[in-house]
Amino acid sequence: LGVNDEAGAEQAVYDLCTSAQAAMEQTPLDDIAYDEGSQFIELYYAGRASWNEETQTNLFPGNSTTPVNVLKDDAYKVDEYKSISEISVFKMPELPQFDPSVCTSHAAQCCWPRDRQANDNNGNCAAPYDSDCIDKDVADNTDLCYNELDKAPYANGINANGFSTYDREGPVHCHGFAWSTEEQEITSRYKANALFFVSMYDHMYQRGYVENIPGSPMCGCVEHMPVVTRADCTQTNLEEH
Repeated sequence: LGVNDEAGAEQAVYDLCTSAQAAMEQTPLDDIAYDEGSQFIELYYAGRASWNEETQTNLFPGNSTTPVNVLKDDAYKVDEYKSISEISVFKMPELPQFDPSVCTSHAAQCCWPRDRQANDNNGNCAAPYDSDCIDKDVADNTDLCYNELDKAPYANGINANGFSTYDREGPVHCHGFAWSTEEQEITSRYKANALFFVSMYDHMYQRGYVENIPGSPMCGCVEHMPVVTRADCTQTNLEEH
């Protein structure tokens, strides 16, 4: 290694590992939604775009035989990329709510107020969709405390001051993940994989949880999100060879 002491050897190994990890190809989340448009990921994580805003329906151009806006069909690539996420490094989206300079707590979360998918044992959306899946609720796991409106103008479309408080906000479901302060640690390098699993796969594709709390993005570092009493959490576990 061309070093003279233990400290130098440790630094040399660290540098070699850093270089090797930096050279690894990363999969951008845009690849999962490449056919949805260039701004889709930005809109999706703000709580907008088709995956968040649509609901399955038999109304025109659908019918009772062939409904439209079927989540499992429209977001089929999410299921395909689940296996890819287990063997590849995903890349964090370059969005304001994930700005590393703001994410000083090294934790992110998503909060959803609406369920758009029936027959998955989560939330109260039910079939038939056109009568029993209109503005339906997620499984409630938290309480909203307050939301500072100047944190995320990109999500609400306006520059606002002040804050919102909540007495009877209705069911809300929040789920987060955290990562190490050490950039080369596993939870740091695979935090985009955790984001994909929590937001796209586990909660949207599997459960149908969508949309955002008004004034905040759907997902973001906790510094950009509403203050809540609690959130479930996913831990990243993996083996590297």
